[in-house]
Amino acid sequence: MRAVISAYARFACSLAGQLHAVRSVGGAIRLLPLILAVFVVTIASLSVLSQAWRAFRLEAYRPAVPSELYDRKGRLITTFFQDQRILVPEKDIPAHLRQAFIAMEDNHFYDHMGISPQGIFRAFLINLQAGQVKQGGSTITQQLAKVVLTDQKRTFTRKIKEAALALIIDAIYEKDKILHLYSNQIYFGHGNYGVEAASQFYFESPVSQISVAQAAILATLPSSPNRYSPLRNPHLSRARLQHALMKMIDLGFLKIADAVKAEAEAVQYYGALNISPTETAFGRRVDHAPYFSEYVRPLLEKEFGKQALYNEGLKIHSGLDLDHQKAAQEALWRGLRQQNAISRNYFFSKQLELSREYAPLLSLAQVALNLPELNPAKRFDQYELHMSFFEDFLDPLELVNLGFGGDEKLDAMLLALRADNPFANRYLAVQGALAEIDNATGEVTAVVGGLPFSTQNQINRALQMERQPGSAFKPLLYAAALETRKITAATQFPDSPIVSIDEQGDLWMPENYSSGFRGFITLRDALRFSVNTVSIVVAREVGLGNVIPTIARELYVTPQQIPYNLSIALGSHEVSPLGMARGFSHFARGGESIEPVLLKQVFDRNNKLVKDFTPQQKKLQVISAGAATITRSLLETAVNTGTGNSVRKVGYKGYAAGKTGTTNGYRDAWFVGFNKRYTAAVWVGYDRPSLSLGPGQAGAGVAAPIWANYQNRIAQAIADDEPYLRSTELTEVTYCASNGLPARESCSETYRELFLEGTGPETGNKIDLGESVETDISMPVTIEKKSKTKAPDFFEGDDE
Repeated sequence: MRAVISAYARFACSLAGQLHAVRSVGGAIRLLPLILAVFVVTIASLSVLSQAWRAFRLEAYRPAVPSELYDRKGRLITTFFQDQRILVPEKDIPAHLRQAFIAMEDNHFYDHMGISPQGIFRAFLINLQAGQVKQGGSTITQQLAKVVLTDQKRTFTRKIKEAALALIIDAIYEKDKILHLYSNQIYFGHGNYGVEAASQFYFESPVSQISVAQAAILATLPSSPNRYSPLRNPHLSRARLQHALMKMIDLGFLKIADAVKAEAEAVQYYGALNISPTETAFGRRVDHAPYFSEYVRPLLEKEFGKQALYNEGLKIHSGLDLDHQKAAQEALWRGLRQQNAISRNYFFSKQLELSREYAPLLSLAQVALNLPELNPAKRFDQYELHMSFFEDFLDPLELVNLGFGGDEKLDAMLLALRADNPFANRYLAVQGALAEIDNATGEVTAVVGGLPFSTQNQINRALQMERQPGSAFKPLLYAAALETRKITAATQFPDSPIVSIDEQGDLWMPENYSSGFRGFITLRDALRFSVNTVSIVVAREVGLGNVIPTIARELYVTPQQIPYNLSIALGSHEVSPLGMARGFSHFARGGESIEPVLLKQVFDRNNKLVKDFTPQQKKLQVISAGAATITRSLLETAVNTGTGNSVRKVGYKGYAAGKTGTTNGYRDAWFVGFNKRYTAAVWVGYDRPSLSLGPGQAGAGVAAPIWANYQNRIAQAIADDEPYLRSTELTEVTYCASNGLPARESCSETYRELFLEGTGPETGNKIDLGESVETDISMPVTIEKKSKTKAPDFFEGDDE
């Protein structure tokens, strides 16, 4: 209250001094602004006194500050905000910027007591004539009071309160402090608040390093940020800049020679401007991992509320690693660009085949229906041709074919073209995803949800999309089967035709990728070459009821969520890329459970811990250490000499264990694998599950090279990371290749294999497979069966 009284006392003394100076009629006229000011202040007193306490806490005012998302090494990923504001200390605001503000906003800032009576009177007359508030006449102190302490509505009442609060602020704080607070609060256009955010937006420079010309440009903005924006109205902005420089010369802040130099620098700035007039601070926001940040954003909103997330300056630490993220984005996007070219050419080749085989019919359709020329042989690489085919040509062609009696082969071809058309949506492209998890800590170190993030492409396919993994699912099945101790890696299974009957009564005849059969083959070789028939036999002979509960633990779902169907042996159960990476991480962790760590600690703007999201790694045994160790060994074989060998062919020489996956019709391509510390899953396909990547576009040739490319890019960054491969000692026994039994002296070809305790080469090889391999997959087992669900598509296996 003393400060309030002091403010009014100072104002009264100033008024008395000016009254004493009056000696003429002209002086009496000059009294009018002072009399008006007394009237204004008196009217405002009662309403302001109730709010005066807020002025005392102005220095502790908490402006809206963006929250910041960091990676696990403390590096900034992105910011979350509605208004971009970066607080800057007083020492970092250059003197020429403070002078520019005084020149443009308040010439007598260091002389008045917070308000300018002459300015108030001038604004009063203008507003009275207009019948509304048209001009403020505000000092810097009044502007600060407006943005911090009032509702900012353009009313006479607000102006009265603003003036009274300015008097109090001026009585409490030093002038330099007021100017510092002002510099951090004022709006500069395009979503930027405060001089630091504005400087970085307009000049890509911290405010401490801006030139005189740049300072003058900033000083022109507070009065009308949109009108004088150098991006929206460069001509008006430049004229306003010249006015600012002249004012600085008049007030003695700038020499003429320096002003000329600043003007020349500004000319270059305006000439080089290459920023869209609609650009905003949010649009300019740096985001090094947009798929990740946009995934955690709603989680943070739910936990803390939008107000806190966007305005309270939270410091959010995550499990992401920007080194891994950058390498993952580069590797995936490079692979997807290449795959888009391949998959589109595959589709174009179908049209080429059509045009060659049915050229007369095409010509007839063109003439009869007045259609544009359609000749893929001449225009094979033109995208417009293929759009024209589907928009203008496909329906008429079917009508012409029908009119001539209908060619069955042509009907089938047209139907296939419709089914595989990647241009039904002209924005549709081959997409992909990569998710990586740290086997030691559970931190999700890389998340790439598709092609570069944009307003048209925001689906996080790494975390939010589930697809059938094809043969990449087999290691989960084999680990569960090994766990039962009914089979071993050396058990021999028949690779021969299988006929099964689903619960709808339909026949199912799964095939291998090569469409051939190898006879009896061990489990290790079955995974090495991704033999589908053996996976079916394993699931059938071990029993779905014995493997599904374990698979459910590996995928952190309930047994009821996994289809009670032999098709799961070939990957019919849909899983996300992160889910696959998590499932495979057990093989590197010795069978221990792992909780993915997306978010870790969150601190407030004062670095006080607000929330710790880091889950406790309970290290429960999902599968035994022995089963995990053997499965890991099988995956090493698959990479070094099996379907995953493309990892080696593209140049990756480090440790790797993993498995390819391809779904029916080459609709999905997978590779899931781990190095000595991290497990990563790569998926490639169309968002529309019915579309094919093209013949031969299997996991080995599509996803595995992306995985290997990523490993090569990240190799140096993880060179010093401590390996995390957990295993257990197992019995190693020599067995005979011809029958899978313990080797005798007469055996001509022997192998060594790992075995769980209580098992050996004879385990599983005594299973009576019977004379027929036919089975009814609807037969009951020990877990609850889902009601009448038809089996999904089945799979062809992987490219060798």
